Amino acid sequence: MVKGIRNLFIFTRCVKKTISHGNKKFNVYVIKDSPARATIYGTVVNNHFFEKYNEAERLAILYHEEYHKKFLSIIKSSFNIFRFLSFKKANWQEEFSADEYSLKKNGRAPTISFLKKAQKDYDDMVVKYDPRTHPPISERIKNLKK
Repeated sequence: MVKGIRNLFIFTRCVKKTISHGNKKFNVYVIKDSPARATIYGTVVNNHFFEKYNEAERLAILYHEEYHKKFLSIIKSSFNIFRFLSFKKANWQEEFSADEYSLKKNGRAPTISFLKKAQKDYDDMVVKYDPRTHPPISERIKNLKK
């Protein structure tokens, strides 16, 4: 119930855009003060997404978030499997997997480029870095260069 109210709040203060990549269409909800994240309805981003990132980098972000959307229910339903792991380790592994998914769908260069710009956002405090949910960008880039 609370999540439904939260989603209603989110979607009443946003602008919906559709971004196409070939036959693929992404639903993007633009909210001024929101970091990028996946929802069951699409990806939530802020204006920064359109101002800072080029088209290839935006696609890399959208594919990264698509991974979270596609595998969100699988991971949540597999909670018991991850129970013996730390939440941090499970969250970090999901981020590595989302980066790899983005790389496969959109290429190495745009995926690494968006990560480098995301590091600058963390450094400039545009986006708050949470080490419980995201591994350091340097480790994510290193993982993609393997």
